[in-house]
Amino acid sequence: MKKYGFTLIELLIVVAIIAILAAIAVPNFLEAQVRSKVSRVKADMRSVATALEAYSVDSNKCPPMLGAPPFGQPMNRQDYYGNDRGYGFRGTPHNLTTPIQYITSVLQDPFKVGALSDRGVSIGKAYINPNPFDGSFIYHNIRQFAAVPGSDFDAADINDYGEWRMFSLGPTKKYAPLGTSDRGLGWIYDPTNGTISVGMILRTQKDSEGKRFTR
Repeated sequence: MKKYGFTLIELLIVVAIIAILAAIAVPNFLEAQVRSKVSRVKADMRSVATALEAYSVDSNKCPPMLGAPPFGQPMNRQDYYGNDRGYGFRGTPHNLTTPIQYITSVLQDPFKVGALSDRGVSIGKAYINPNPFDGSFIYHNIRQFAAVPGSDFDAADINDYGEWRMFSLGPTKKYAPLGTSDRGLGWIYDPTNGTISVGMILRTQKDSEGKRFTR
């Protein structure tokens, strides 16, 4: 009885076809993951923004940046944790979760996992320096920035941003230099430049999608 099997050529053809299909499927899968994370970031930022506004209504002011100098005080080189941070730690303010829970927990930025700190040092799942809010969105109280002597922020930034702005690191997982509203806008993520493109995902009090800063 004659036995039949695959020839070497046939096996090589099958392997080549599988490799071609994988080369097509894997990038599409990774891009779908990025799109999903971007959607999640925008939804979570919306929740944090709602909490910020609720806090502002109750307190008649936005929560301060954790670790930053008090209003009107000069910048120092250490934050409340003793870290050499200049303006200080800029994560989602803990005031939103305690003593009144405007939001149940500090929501995490999925793009901070495996990100680089602004010092250019890879620190795995942590970001900047270890503390309970390291994985959260970057938060800036614009009025607090503007009140600090030597800061580049002023009333024009309050007019553009509102009282606060919030960032995710975006798909490239890198902290871009953040400036005032009249500087170059290359640090703002814009999906029209490609799903995985440079820039940070922005939400401000006055602009829920950051569209004013991507044009």
